[in-house]
Amino acid sequence: MLLNLLNGKSKSVASAAVLVGFFALLSRILGLLRDRILAGRFGAGDELDVYYAAFRLPDLVFNLFIFGSISVAFIPIFLETYRSDKQRGWETASRTLNFLLFSLIFISALLILAAPILIDKFIAPGFDPSKKAEVVAMSRILFLSPLFLGLSSFLTALLQTFRRFLITSLAPIMYNIGIIIGALFLVDFFGIYGLAWGVVLGAFLNFLIQLPAIREFGFKFRPRLDFWVPEVKKILRLMIPRTLGLATFQINSIVITAIISTLKAGSLTIFSFADNLQSLPVGIIGVAFSTAVFPALVGAAAKKQLNVFKDRFSATFRQIVFFTLPSAFLFFLLRDQIVYLVLRTGQFSRLDGRLTAAILGVFCFGVLTQGLSPLIAKSFYALQNTKTPAVIGAVSVGVNVVLAVLFIYLFSFGNLLSDFLADVFGLRSAGDFRIIALPVAVAVSSLFNTSLLLKFLSSRLGGFGYGEIASPVYKMLIASAAMAAGVYPLLYVLTAVMGEETFLAAFIQGFSAAVAGAAIYFLVAKLFRLREADAILRRLKNIF
Repeated sequence: MLLNLLNGKSKSVASAAVLVGFFALLSRILGLLRDRILAGRFGAGDELDVYYAAFRLPDLVFNLFIFGSISVAFIPIFLETYRSDKQRGWETASRTLNFLLFSLIFISALLILAAPILIDKFIAPGFDPSKKAEVVAMSRILFLSPLFLGLSSFLTALLQTFRRFLITSLAPIMYNIGIIIGALFLVDFFGIYGLAWGVVLGAFLNFLIQLPAIREFGFKFRPRLDFWVPEVKKILRLMIPRTLGLATFQINSIVITAIISTLKAGSLTIFSFADNLQSLPVGIIGVAFSTAVFPALVGAAAKKQLNVFKDRFSATFRQIVFFTLPSAFLFFLLRDQIVYLVLRTGQFSRLDGRLTAAILGVFCFGVLTQGLSPLIAKSFYALQNTKTPAVIGAVSVGVNVVLAVLFIYLFSFGNLLSDFLADVFGLRSAGDFRIIALPVAVAVSSLFNTSLLLKFLSSRLGGFGYGEIASPVYKMLIASAAMAAGVYPLLYVLTAVMGEETFLAAFIQGFSAAVAGAAIYFLVAKLFRLREADAILRRLKNIF
């Protein structure tokens, strides 16, 4: 019975998005708990800097060969083959998995051997020798995780092909549970390396929870090396541009880590915490909707139903903006309260919190574009075009790296931009706050990336009705501004009365402002007769 429930099929894009979004929210909440435990136990210092730097090489392997590439390249070809010949479809799946496992093991082995040189010269050149040695040791443990995450991602792609989103949405939750176990218990036995073993445990649980569900469809894995068949070749041809595109993003991550390693201790930890917080609306909204609509886009593209494709894209685009835009406004206004509630405990100091809140505030300017980019990119993938997003992504990463280096230099001395940000975020007494230059670069490059993707997709589709998108988006912007105008005075009064240095005060301020903001936004959206607001109202009526 439990398996039948977990293996339930989502009947529509909206229901799938709600399901994915709900469990993404649950996973993110666990992620926040994970970060709170890490912040309280270790603070922003050398130990967590080592932990986050150690992820770079294992993440490189996973992201290049598995993440994104599997779903965007495998799903269209598998569906095409499966619909014509089920047995051939399952053989294609098995051969693809064999190739991926072989590649993962081979590349991981090479990088494990090369880890000391790569970390010394490229990943963390600014760390001292003992810190670099710890990064190497932890990286070698973490190289076990891409193997399990690779298997898990492959199962996720298969299950989502059949619109089984519930079980795949539970997998990331198990991953965070493993990390939390590592932070709470394993560090007592293995020291800081207990965090790495927690990651490996989480990756294994991520894979294990999906295994029973895939057996229901009749998939049987057969270890073999004869994977060089036409279907796998076609998948690889689609993967190569996507992999190259992901390579540029991984290079970007490595360069950013290298830059941060030259700043004061704890900078990488603070940046990582702020990045995790700003990814909440991106993951819960942008990734959830794009994941849910992707099979429908693939189906419309396969059947040459261009109008259906455009309608699906436009509707999902508006839905993402409807939820992401006000979230970005609220996150900016509530940045101090959010950081206090999530991170201000134990070893995490007030200054650490102030810097994290400032970085989060700057990140908010790129939340909308980051939330939209997965949908636009997956629209290209549904059309079996992985080259365009890869090229645009490479150019955008180049822009980000150049801007990051430029802004770090500019923030080394007083100028109009650094002085403005220091005053807005109260960083005059923070000492070295050059770290805030990096989210500025991320926000600008994200706008550049999403704008180019949208322009090229419009050209590819012969336009998709800008009027259908632009007019509602303008109304959503006005509604978000009205929400901010109403929330700010309330937040100002609550902060003046209660202060902001207790957990209870931060919770009351954040909760009150969020509820008031949601009410104002929804009211203005209803006045503008936005269909997304009407859809929410209909769903609430059906529930109650």
